[in-house]
Amino acid sequence: SLVNYCRDAIATWMSCNFETLRGKKLYEISMPGSHDAGMYTARSCSTVDLGPAGDIGPEECSTVTQKYDIAEQLLLGARYFDVRPMIYRGELVIGHYSWVEEALGIKIQRMMGCVGGTLAEILKDVATFAEGNPRELVILSLSHYYDRGKDGRGRFDTNNFEMLHALVEKTLEPYLVKRNSLNSDLLDMTYEEILEQGNVIALFKPVDNTDHLEYLDHDELPIYDKYSKTDSVNKMMNDQFSKLREYGGNPEQLFLLSWTLTLSETDSVKCGTFLGGGESIKSLAQEANERFSEILRRKDGGNLPNIVYTDFIDGQSTKFTLMKSGLSSAGHFDLDLKIDDMQHYGTKDDVCLKTFGDCGPDEASDHEHNGRRYCLRDTVCPIQGLDTGAAHVKIELPNSDDASTFLLWHSGEDAMFIDVAYFVSPGSKIQWGRNGGKGWSLSTDPKDTFKRSRMWPFPDEVYAKESYRMVLFDIEASRWTACKTGGGCIEDAIFDCNWDYKGDCK
Repeated sequence: SLVNYCRDAIATWMSCNFETLRGKKLYEISMPGSHDAGMYTARSCSTVDLGPAGDIGPEECSTVTQKYDIAEQLLLGARYFDVRPMIYRGELVIGHYSWVEEALGIKIQRMMGCVGGTLAEILKDVATFAEGNPRELVILSLSHYYDRGKDGRGRFDTNNFEMLHALVEKTLEPYLVKRNSLNSDLLDMTYEEILEQGNVIALFKPVDNTDHLEYLDHDELPIYDKYSKTDSVNKMMNDQFSKLREYGGNPEQLFLLSWTLTLSETDSVKCGTFLGGGESIKSLAQEANERFSEILRRKDGGNLPNIVYTDFIDGQSTKFTLMKSGLSSAGHFDLDLKIDDMQHYGTKDDVCLKTFGDCGPDEASDHEHNGRRYCLRDTVCPIQGLDTGAAHVKIELPNSDDASTFLLWHSGEDAMFIDVAYFVSPGSKIQWGRNGGKGWSLSTDPKDTFKRSRMWPFPDEVYAKESYRMVLFDIEASRWTACKTGGGCIEDAIFDCNWDYKGDCK
């Protein structure tokens, strides 16, 4: 049976956990953040003329920080967005620019970078999401303004700022939390109280002579935000966790854990140029994002990072952030092993569980069947706790948000019997079997079967007519199928198990 609680455990994780979040303050909540959120593309990059050697300047490898646009980042669970507006040819766009004194021994002394997405499309994506998801809070941090049409550092003037403010207000007006509607500080309000005012917080960096405008600035939601400025993942982690211990857990500010690596000056020049070699923002992000599990492992005085801030968001930061704050988007698998007149419910042998989901467009499949592509998401091997004689075993699955199929297999002859199993996530609860119903005996010993005639109308009815090596659980079909053979089930034949009480893998 399938019971819907929320639409999607990642895309609408705040709605899924609203009952838990509603009474919390923002400093008691952790959310994924997107660094340089609008840099999912690079165009119109600035260059320097080196004469006979040609032009040199920033490229995609040194300016693009995200793979997906804002609409997709929202669906991947991001809720805090670093938005860096600039004016290019009279249009508000996003830019990734910085002041460069020199490169390759050549004096530059100018702003260098690339143009990303347009601010209009970013705000439209936020508005669409906010309208459809009134219990999801989105925070936009607008800063690092730059007018490419000006000399020097291209700082915004009053007219530039009013142009920015007008576009944000026009696009997001129905959803914005406004300064004049607040009766208390944002950090003193509960999550539910903030949503009553709006579900988008836009924080502006003020420009002189703009006090007449109605906007929230960064002082009204203080955030500790100090990146590590290193390309070493170990240095970054040590630095950020040290900052979390010292500055986290403060009810007067949010703490941003900057899980980002910074290109060295050498790599910034090398990547994408005739010099070749070197790292890119993407390669550094992949290295950093592979270490998300450290966020769970480290205690850091019990302080919670309020924003986990990353490049190349892909949903993993959401899973680990929610797990860190006890709002796991991941599911868990429950096995019910209890039969009243059995003396021992568990097994001394290894039992393992694999989770499969539908492959994304860029993923290589682990299995294909009937035109459908399956990719491995989780492997738990061995499952802990089965040798304790427990009647129930719970298996945490951190990568199960798109799970479609589970495979449970057994290594030996110490039989284990299952009459009911559940997959539970914030979005669903799926059950196979029932308490006191027919089940499967997992064992390689054909003598390991269980007869329970008193609970069935037919005196010779048995719970498990034969012993099996593994069981396949299908979510969409709400069925479970036992398989005798070992290698065939684990390899391509895994999805050829028929729904048959005596079924083998064909």
